[in-house]
Amino acid sequence: MSKYMVKLRPSQQTVRPFKHDLLNDVEPLETEEVDLLVGPALAGCKEARDGLVLGHLAMLRHTIGRYLHHWPVTRRFLDDMVSAGLLAMTRAIGNLQPATLVSQTVGQYLLNHICAAVEDEVARLRGICPAAPSTNRKYSRLGRDPVYGVVESDVTDNGHAYLEPRFTEFEVLEGVEQLKREAGICALLLDRSLWGLTCEEVSDRLGISRWTVYRNRAKLHQRYLELIGEIDG
Repeated sequence: MSKYMVKLRPSQQTVRPFKHDLLNDVEPLETEEVDLLVGPALAGCKEARDGLVLGHLAMLRHTIGRYLHHWPVTRRFLDDMVSAGLLAMTRAIGNLQPATLVSQTVGQYLLNHICAAVEDEVARLRGICPAAPSTNRKYSRLGRDPVYGVVESDVTDNGHAYLEPRFTEFEVLEGVEQLKREAGICALLLDRSLWGLTCEEVSDRLGISRWTVYRNRAKLHQRYLELIGEIDG
């Protein structure tokens, strides 16, 4: 799994063609049409806001295509990227204010929100998804272990414990005890009664968001691997 975070740069303008039911045959609005919708949208008109979102679907398609071309790792997450981008556009238009458009166009404003949402979603998914099957087959040929997700071993059946099976119980317990001393609020996630539960189940049990569980489990997993290295050494 690449250590680099996906980040789209202004110079990366080449687009990879793709098909998606939500973005097929979309056409951009003309500048004059956008200007006609901005006023009513700022006044709270739902139809105008919807019009701005629909009118910028072509820009969303173009932006997703740029990610797909320049960052091939994102091709596994097309549906998630489209959903994240569309949700970001809807929220951004809902929060549109006159001051927002003083130094930027609606398109520039939406592009910033699309990129931020897509990159956050890809980072989250790369944290919980295993490597592609072709990658794991290559690793197998090279005699290396398959690469599973940082948090769960399989997102289609994420009830598995996220600790790697090669660790002995002594190493696990010693690592966990040291983590409890260092992790502060993360210690809640180290309770043995939560081991093997999905992030959604842990979220419901502790009353915290799933994203908080994902993020902190990933942090704990990374620190745990560091501790195992210290113990082994």
